[in-house]
Amino acid sequence: MIEDDEIDTSPMERMTPPKIGERMRPLLETEQLELLVGVCKGRDFRSRRDEAIIRTFVDSGGRRAEVAGLRLEHVDQTRKRLTVIGKGDKERYIAVGGKTMLAINRYLRVRGRHKRAHKTDALWLAERGLDMTPSGIYQVVRRRGVEAGVPVHPHMFRHALAHAWLDAGGGEQTLADHMGWTSTEMVRLYGAAGRSRRAQNEHERLGLGERI
Repeated sequence: MIEDDEIDTSPMERMTPPKIGERMRPLLETEQLELLVGVCKGRDFRSRRDEAIIRTFVDSGGRRAEVAGLRLEHVDQTRKRLTVIGKGDKERYIAVGGKTMLAINRYLRVRGRHKRAHKTDALWLAERGLDMTPSGIYQVVRRRGVEAGVPVHPHMFRHALAHAWLDAGGGEQTLADHMGWTSTEMVRLYGAAGRSRRAQNEHERLGLGERI
């Protein structure tokens, strides 16, 4: 209305935005992650695939679209790393551990017997023969969460990894690089969920109250 000369001054100019408080996000516990992996145990196609998906999320902290978009050529078993395409069409490597790569390797062996194994280079395949979409990946995580009794969605793994990284003494810049963030400001936002827990762990390690 000011731009159209309907009014001279804005009625909002002296108003300040309300302060929004912070609430702690729930963090996945190690025991919950073990339960999620545990319900995927088996030698059938779905079990091998789902364990590989869950372990990839837990170990990499990758975004759902990044994990869903993995292709066969993105898996480097020798160097134990995955190549993902993140936001802004930026490509980067994500390191994973030996257990995760073993789970992916086991999945690849059963994938090789899938009817679409040689018709697509998508890493994740649905049982009925289609390439898995981000929505399909989401449904896998939710379904396994229900089986394990763990309320979970893919983005929770990202917060869990950020906390575990910082709690283990990992650097903020290296975490930002791993997660595909352009600045360490996102480290503060994602690390906030476990900040009080890390403070408690530090307090217990220092044992200040035990000196008396």
